[in-house]
Amino acid sequence: MIWSLPLFCILVILYKIKPLPSFIFRKLLHITAFTGIIFMNLRQQSWQDAIVCLGIGAIASYCILSIMEKKDFFQEFFEEKFPHEVKRNLSGVFLTIAALEEFLAITIGEPMLVNVVIIVWGFGDAAAALVGIPFGKHKLPIADKKKSIEGSIAFVLVSTVLTSMFMAIAMPGMEFIVPNIVAILLAAIVGSIVEVIAKDKWDNLIVPVAIA
Repeated sequence: MIWSLPLFCILVILYKIKPLPSFIFRKLLHITAFTGIIFMNLRQQSWQDAIVCLGIGAIASYCILSIMEKKDFFQEFFEEKFPHEVKRNLSGVFLTIAALEEFLAITIGEPMLVNVVIIVWGFGDAAAALVGIPFGKHKLPIADKKKSIEGSIAFVLVSTVLTSMFMAIAMPGMEFIVPNIVAILLAAIVGSIVEVIAKDKWDNLIVPVAIA
């Protein structure tokens, strides 16, 4: 909250001064939420604590947004693609990440690898939109025909670079050996493919699960 709320307020102020294109504003909001979750994960005493916090976040965000979406200003800031999109997606993000932490803890004993999933998913998706929407000239002939080759390439490149940087800085126990580098690249490629073919209402569940 200490990280995300001030960033959210800054974005709102900037939006009021000079409105950004809606797709840029949406992706900046996504990055604000995702980075807040990563910082929370890095500061937790145990992965169980992180899961409890994510559960609280899911309930709190759903309740707060249920009240906010009745206000006139809500639709000004959040151009929803379908009814209740914002509260459903945000609470769904919290619950999905909590479930993935549990899964990674049980299966491979590395729950904090969920941060890598968040980076590939959150920042890759943001890069795909920020590059693909204004600059995407070559549309992909599958699933969502608004998606472009340029956006998918941006997804892979940005998520691979940021994930590698994060692992080098925040996960010193992870060695930069060929299997790990290949895994990072494959996660980015899988994420970009699934992001293209996943339906809008389910992409916040399907994409992170595929990356994990």
